[in-house]
Amino acid sequence: MSIVIYIATAINSFLFLLTKHPLFLRSSGTGTEIGAFFTFFTLVTGVFWGKPMWGTFWVWDARLTSVLILFFIYLGALCFQKLSVELASILICVGLIDIPIIKFSVNWWNTLHQPGSISRSGTSIHVSMLIPILSNFANFLLFTCIFFVLETRLLILSFLESSLTEEIEAREGACALVHSEQGLNKVQLKLDRPTR
Repeated sequence: MSIVIYIATAINSFLFLLTKHPLFLRSSGTGTEIGAFFTFFTLVTGVFWGKPMWGTFWVWDARLTSVLILFFIYLGALCFQKLSVELASILICVGLIDIPIIKFSVNWWNTLHQPGSISRSGTSIHVSMLIPILSNFANFLLFTCIFFVLETRLLILSFLESSLTEEIEAREGACALVHSEQGLNKVQLKLDRPTR
């Protein structure tokens, strides 16, 4: 799931670099936060799965290491968003190099992970396991999409609120200036009148 989110985040980052539209920036930021959460969740649950399966919590396996690098890319992008959104977007786009490494590492190197269980030629998973796996993937994808849309909507609304607040403050300042100028004009008129 973190890979799917990363690809969507990279697309939004690339579109932000091209257009500088704040919607792409906000979508990229949301994707970075959600993706970092899913990657962290993957690493933590993998550690607990690895202990009974491999006899240790962590092995510097190609897939594990490349997923850890993906997590560090997410964290770097989150940190860079505070400094420079362009730099964070560039980091996300460059980090796309890690995605094929994660996907194909089990085929390129001799690792503890088994090769891909689902491929174009078929599946090596029994149907009794395949259906729950696909169901979980669909549910997590739906959850992610809903969370992504809600978070992006919240960010857009906060952006609109801040821009409306700035506009209201600017108009109130202009009204106060007009009222003070009118008050000065009235005072000036009173001063200009001859006294009897």
